[in-house]
Amino acid sequence: MLKSLNPLKIIAGWIFLVMIIDLIAIPYLFFNSAGGEQKPLILLMSSVKIAVIGVFLLSILTSLIYFKWIKKYWIVNSFFFLLSGIYIYQDQLGENNIQYSFGEKVDSINGNEIKSRIEYYNLEKKEIRSKSYWKNGKKDSVWTIYSEDGNIIKQELYKSGNIAK
Repeated sequence: MLKSLNPLKIIAGWIFLVMIIDLIAIPYLFFNSAGGEQKPLILLMSSVKIAVIGVFLLSILTSLIYFKWIKKYWIVNSFFFLLSGIYIYQDQLGENNIQYSFGEKVDSINGNEIKSRIEYYNLEKKEIRSKSYWKNGKKDSVWTIYSEDGNIIKQELYKSGNIAK
């Protein structure tokens, strides 16, 4: 089995596996998320990072395991190594600038558990991305999504987990 594989097939298989997981998980998250929640987009961006880190590690590991193949096709493996390495380096530089954060608060009012969540574009500047609320674990009240300049993009009213009309 290992004889029929080569680093290119292994890397392609890894990328294919990450894509299949995304194709299954993203629609599920989309239908189980409300307007202010960014779960599908966060999963997609995280899976890109996971795929690139996997390519980087596989380009190193396969060069040790498939030494004869690498001697002949070293440029292919070097391409994946450099491309993924540059992405990882740039991503780490950008990680220092990202201020995305959220805060959650849980209260008990008249025997009901009230949870509120505020997501921020930039925590230091208090740039609010969205506000959402739950009552006894179900979506409730007005959910609001804001643009980066503070304007309201979308509002939805929830009652007991369903959109109120």
